[in-house]
Amino acid sequence: MKLKDLDLDKTYTYADYLRWTFEEVVELIRGRSLKCLPRPIPIIRIFPQSFFLKIGYYFGEKGCKVFHAPFDVRLPLPPSTRLKMRRSKT
Repeated sequence: MKLKDLDLDKTYTYADYLRWTFEEVVELIRGRSLKCLPRPIPIIRIFPQSFFLKIGYYFGEKGCKVFHAPFDVRLPLPPSTRLKMRRSKT
């Protein structure tokens, strides 16, 4: 499947996202598919890398784990928002 085959006006689910097999990196935000920007050049990564190392060291001392992007994150809507969405569909 090619990214150009996606209907950009359609709303997709997380289950749809998990089935995609694009060569391009794609994000799913609020049901909308977005092609990610090209990877940054190395100079742009210097600050995030040093920041990540400092954060990792700080939280590592406290027994926490720190994960670096890219990482699939699913942020569920608050229950009150989900209820409003269900009501609006009926």
